[in-house]
Amino acid sequence: MKRNTIIILSLTSLFVFFGCTKEINIETETTLPDENTALSDFAEILSSAVYSELPLRDFIKSEALKEFDRDFDVFYPFVKDEIVYDNQTFRQILEKYDTKGLLQEIEAREPF
Repeated sequence: MKRNTIIILSLTSLFVFFGCTKEINIETETTLPDENTALSDFAEILSSAVYSELPLRDFIKSEALKEFDRDFDVFYPFVKDEIVYDNQTFRQILEKYDTKGLLQEIEAREPF
């Protein structure tokens, strides 16, 4: 009888000890949009503009051939105020294709 009581108490203690779990409540902040979302939105704007504007394609090609960083990258902050054609800057052309009005927000938030 004494042995059964010890076994029951031991098992009860083990169940209570291992049965308890600590609740973890992790709150995430979602005030700022994801960086990938901003870059994706910028890519959509740029894609629409490049598809429709042949002079813009030529401009980007000529800027890429300059190889400012020994690669064929075009750094947007360096070229956004450059005149592409008809006295329009690169940024102004992109604004025409920014249907959601996100370009200014993307520029303010992303360091590029």
